[in-house]
Amino acid sequence: ASSGETGRYVLQEIDELRALDMDKRLEEFVTRVFDQLAPDLVSRVRDTNKLDVENQGYQRRHPEKATKFAIAGIDIMLDDHERLYILEVNVNPAAPPEHVIS
Repeated sequence: ASSGETGRYVLQEIDELRALDMDKRLEEFVTRVFDQLAPDLVSRVRDTNKLDVENQGYQRRHPEKATKFAIAGIDIMLDDHERLYILEVNVNPAAPPEHVIS
């Protein structure tokens, strides 16, 4: 989609990108990036163990609830030469309301 415009699109909605197998390339790109970020992410999760000590009472009362998880949204740009760039990683991305996904 080299129209010169910028915008937000869903990959599967653009025939030109589907024809380029961009979904596979994008998945491989994101995997490589997160492989590089993994040591930092692991370190940050370990740091949250300090908070676990403070939350032990809650965890004993509610053992069925998940205690750690993360959702990240990634804004990625594709240039006219089919190069991918990460613009930002959002640790609190906009998500649909719970009733939409449940």
